[in-house]
Amino acid sequence: DVRLKVGEVLVKVSQRLNEFISVYARELLEIFFSGTRDPCVSIQASSLVNIGQICNLLNYAIHPFIEDIVKVLFDILENPSLPNEIHRGALVVLDDTLDGLSTGILNLMKHHFSKINDTLHRLSESHPDDVCRVHASNALDTVSSVVRKLVEGDEKPARVVELVKF
Repeated sequence: DVRLKVGEVLVKVSQRLNEFISVYARELLEIFFSGTRDPCVSIQASSLVNIGQICNLLNYAIHPFIEDIVKVLFDILENPSLPNEIHRGALVVLDDTLDGLSTGILNLMKHHFSKINDTLHRLSESHPDDVCRVHASNALDTVSSVVRKLVEGDEKPARVVELVKF
């Protein structure tokens, strides 16, 4: 499909932009966000992969887009009628984003952190797809690793517990 190729080309161009990607990030993400709502599962899956790649390229410049990214991922994860492959993709993007932001996730996602944690617990225990349960469990491991880093680092444990609300 031509649309899949266009998405791949956009990501390759983004990789060449280096630090200038933040100038075009909004437009790129909007294209891929709309792809997650496409009726074609291949386009949805490709769009999720592309969102993950753009997030990795943006690294800490992701903060202006974090609300939109979280909304797209949770719209997918909370829709049981979507194919398991799409849930898998959303979980991988979420895990990669959490891992890439490391301890910065509490600053960028603090009002989403409890929902992320609760959703990942629910999916790791009850999703009908084994692979989705594994991806959710991996994302939970990432969350635990980040919280551990914060507790062992400069962040006060009481503040971490308040933000995470396990």
